Amino acid sequence: MSVLSTSNYPTSQIGILGAGAIGQLIGFQINSQLQNQQKMSYITQATGLISDPSPHLTSLVSQTHHYNAHVLSLHSPEISEIKLLIVAVKAYQVFNAISHLITKLPADCHILLLHNGLGPHLEILPLLQPHQGLSLGTTSQGAQRIDKWHVKHTGKGLTQIGHYTGIAMADEYRQLLSHSIPDCDFVDEIIPALWQKLAVNCVINPLTAIHQCKNGILQQSEFSEKIQQILFELNLVAQKEAITLDMQQLTQRVLKVIQLTSNNYSSMFQDIQHKKLTEIDYINGYLLKVAQKHGIQLDVNQQLVESVQLLAQ
Repeated sequence: MSVLSTSNYPTSQIGILGAGAIGQLIGFQINSQLQNQQKMSYITQATGLISDPSPHLTSLVSQTHHYNAHVLSLHSPEISEIKLLIVAVKAYQVFNAISHLITKLPADCHILLLHNGLGPHLEILPLLQPHQGLSLGTTSQGAQRIDKWHVKHTGKGLTQIGHYTGIAMADEYRQLLSHSIPDCDFVDEIIPALWQKLAVNCVINPLTAIHQCKNGILQQSEFSEKIQQILFELNLVAQKEAITLDMQQLTQRVLKVIQLTSNNYSSMFQDIQHKKLTEIDYINGYLLKVAQKHGIQLDVNQQLVESVQLLAQ
């Protein structure tokens, strides 16, 4: 991680909506870059008085770091000072979270969505004010929540961020994120990058949830045909959306992620185990929605969605 010159530190506040594993990991990385200058706050959906926590993060080399963090409620007056809002909640939480917050944010606040799946960016478009911009991102960094304010960094990974609509993200925030998050790239075309990440999620999440296994089990030969079928259907829909994907490279990428995360449990597996709502509607379910628009039937992905929905009941 390179160090940002103090002269380039943002002058306004940064808010992170969602203090889950990834939200806290990104928060720690930004806070470390800013050297605890109190420019970053977590935002909670709670409405009462909130005391600041003392969060800590366990690094990849098992060192535990404590840092200071400020937590804002939806009614905190400081919300009006946030010029960059990073949204790190579950995909199905994005619309409600933004709708409760959007009128309290500055008219020129930039919003960055950082979640699994696709779809929420379309849902929130009508909520954006004329001078607000929207960026989309994806990260392959791994993080596990040990306790409410204790997160373990479990894996390195590429983070990609790109402009989607409205006013572009200010250069000071682009620089901050590039310097804070290891292996962070700003890309010109973010939607194709998100489709590649969607492919990874469409394979790993439902299969591990249905078969109740770690990611690495999907390396077994019995899953090869199913993986190919999922990706074949995804590519059919991508082509209709004018997204060009190289099937060989895409398959290799999915298999590589399975290998690199072989000892991990997917987020959907964990959601099923903890009887929580899954993000299936924004992963394989998003494929089905777009396919329906184009009159395409996706038998394999339809079956996966139905199976996960049954498990989640």
